[in-house]
Amino acid sequence: MKTGNGGSERAAAIVAAAGTGARFGAASGGSPKQFLDLGGEPILIRSIRVVLACRGVELVACPVPADWRAHAEELVAAARLPARVVLLDGGATRQESVARSLEALAGPDEPDLVVIHDAVRPLATAELAQAALDAARQHGAAVVATPSVDTIAVRSGERIEAVLERSTLLNIQTPQAFRYRLICEAHARAAADGVADASDDATLVLRLGHRVAVVPGPATNIKITSSVDLELARLLFAGATS
Repeated sequence: MKTGNGGSERAAAIVAAAGTGARFGAASGGSPKQFLDLGGEPILIRSIRVVLACRGVELVACPVPADWRAHAEELVAAARLPARVVLLDGGATRQESVARSLEALAGPDEPDLVVIHDAVRPLATAELAQAALDAARQHGAAVVATPSVDTIAVRSGERIEAVLERSTLLNIQTPQAFRYRLICEAHARAAADGVADASDDATLVLRLGHRVAVVPGPATNIKITSSVDLELARLLFAGATS
């Protein structure tokens, strides 16, 4: 088995940043939300720093919108990041973007483990990403998740058909971490089966019949999908750094 410094398994990261922010609206001024400012630094750069701080991560693959790749390259260069970050054109869906990134990591120096993080969760911590990697090292696959605090119902048209048992429900977040070969197999199987728009990667691993470990996550690890989320993230960030 290939090893990195100190005999530990080699790891890589993927920061999914290819979204164009269709749900964000005019609040971004036309810029995809991952390029907006959070506490004096672009959201994208903050999310990259989270995974770069993980033990053994040697390479970060980052799919971005093709039309914004030059801008992303400028941001990465200005940030003077301490490890190699590879930017590539994202696909039409998140799933395709991650699959392209996994392909970019393939080869004789491929990693043993990969941690996958959404660029628009910039309040995640390196400790959280490391916990996901450590769980994947042991179990093969792991996700960060929080217990659901809302009552979740199944709808049929305009009616509620059933209410799910809240104690069994989790809100799945990123970071998510996997054995590299396992997540590659999961994406290949999904593509062969015509599955093209999975919202996360653990879903594809579950399709293989493989169990996924849970790492408890904080409520502050929010996903920025709207202008309200961005304002909340700025408040949380300010509170954490004050």
